[in-house]
Formats: sequence, structure tokens, C-alpha cells
Amino acid sequence: MLKSSNPLFKNGALKKETTSEQAMSYGSTIGKLAIMLVLLLATSIFSYQQFITGKMTMPVIIGAAVIGFVLVLISMFVPRVAPFTAPIYAAVEGIFLGSISAMYASLYDGIILQAVLITISILFGMLLLYGFRIIQATPALTKFLMTAVIGIVVTYLLVFILNFGFGMNLTFLHDSSPLSIGISIAVIIIASLCFIMDFAQIEEGVRFGAPKYMEWVGAMGLLITLVWLYLEVLQLLYKLKGDD
Repeated sequence: MLKSSNPLFKNGALKKETTSEQAMSYGSTIGKLAIMLVLLLATSIFSYQQFITGKMTMPVIIGAAVIGFVLVLISMFVPRVAPFTAPIYAAVEGIFLGSISAMYASLYDGIILQAVLITISILFGMLLLYGFRIIQATPALTKFLMTAVIGIVVTYLLVFILNFGFGMNLTFLHDSSPLSIGISIAVIIIASLCFIMDFAQIEEGVRFGAPKYMEWVGAMGLLITLVWLYLEVLQLLYKLKGDD
């Protein structure tokens, strides 16, 4: 059974949720992803404008991130509620994303547009690579990605704890050193490859006749990877511009 590094697709969730109800389809899954992207874009623009006018507060930004994380956990353990949690996740994630984007935009002009174009290009590139079976979701790739994602999460959390909990000044994840830039490139490659696993999980769900509500799970999983990739691309561009 295919596994994924995406928390929503753990333990073959789309495959297990088989039913006699109306089954999920590729077209409807993409349609739901489009709905979530519209919601994300709308709240991102609102949040961006609020931030640059000084009306967006840090508690709201942090609260949006926490709520988004909780919604992912709920959807992971109770996928039937995804038709409700997925749109809300897209909206609150937009608040977080818009504010973060505004922070970067205040430092370098044009960095947001560059990050968006690169992120979209990678998404379509990975879709083509998967569609033509140039890159496939093999067990070896799955194992590698799961290990890599866990390693990234643990590293990020450890650095955060050491910096803010123990007052250490570990900057190798955020400065413009060759090491930091190399780490960002590696993480972007891993995030990009995670799309392959997401596509494969959705394909598996359609093949095994997963219920209609699992389309929201599939769309939400893709959006999670897309947001992660965008943030990593944004961070890399920031490092490269800071090195000029």
C-alpha cells in the first residue's frame, strides 16, 4: 500500500475510505482545489493589505497558523469533516500567508511575484513529470520522502526551540550563507517531489472508489504541499537577494 509524507494521506487514507457512495473523481478534486485556492487568494490579499497598513496584528497571524494546523489534524483523523474543514483551512491559511508575504515584500520589491511564478511552475512541472510517468511514486521514493520530511520538521523544531527557548543564535537556516542556501534548495526539491506522492494518493483514491468527501482531503493535501513550497521558495529568494 502506497504511503505519503503528507499528513492527510497517512496510512493510505484515500484507499481505506472506500464506500458505495458516489466516488471521488479527478475533475472534482481539482475543482475543489480551485475553490480552496480562490479562498486562499482572497484572504491573502485582505491580509496583505491589512499588514501593510499596520492593521494586522501578530496574535492574529499566529492564531491563523495554529488554527490551520488544528484543522489539518482534524481532517487527518476525521476525513468526513473535510468538506467543512478544508475551505476554512484555505481561508485561515490565506491570512497567515498574506501577512508573511507582506513582510517579505517590504524587504524586496517583486519577490512575491517571483515566488508565486516559481511555485506554480514547479507544480505544473511535477504534474507533467508524474503524468508522463517520468517520476513515479515508487516505494524507494516514498521511503526517502517520508524520512526527509520528518528530518526537516525535526530540524526546524529543534532550531526554533534552541533559539527561542534557550537563547541560542542558530542562523544557518535563515542567513545567506552557502550552507543555508543549499539547505533551502534541498528542501524545495523535497517539497516538489512530495507533489508526486500527493498525485499518486489521489489517483489511488479514485481507483479504489473513495467517497466524494475524500476529494476535499485530496485537494487539501495538495494545498498543504503548495503552501509549504511557496514559503520555501520565498525564503530562498530572500536569501539570494540578501547575498547580492
